[in-house]
Amino acid sequence: STDRINWTFMHNYPVPLCCAFLPGTGDGTGSASPPGFTGSAGFSDGPSLSPFTTKAWAPEWFVENGRIHVILSMSTGGGFIPYLMTALDSSMRHWGPPIPIAGIGADHIDTTIVKIGSTYHAITKNETKKTIQHAVSQSLR
Repeated sequence: STDRINWTFMHNYPVPLCCAFLPGTGDGTGSASPPGFTGSAGFSDGPSLSPFTTKAWAPEWFVENGRIHVILSMSTGGGFIPYLMTALDSSMRHWGPPIPIAGIGADHIDTTIVKIGSTYHAITKNETKKTIQHAVSQSLR
């Protein structure tokens, strides 16, 4: 968009297969693709997240030092966990794998990160307690 009002659809981007057994990502019991199927998760009905991700929620983006990041909450069948993804190029067609945000566990959605000085502030909603929480860190990872 040139005016932040009128937008042009660009592309659906599937989340890379990565998260099945990373710490804090659930048990990896989401659907798995049978051999021989096509599509990003093994099925021919179009892009999806990955064979293990069952839901994604509320992507938020921010730019830091010219790098584009997206924070999104994903679930492998349990509670949502916030992840950080970083664009690998300025076209935003290639992304690094989702990395769980350390210190924020399951059942958190709508996470937003801002950097003030040298400190990152994460504001997130705890879905279990129905509260807004604030976490701080000196790094994104």
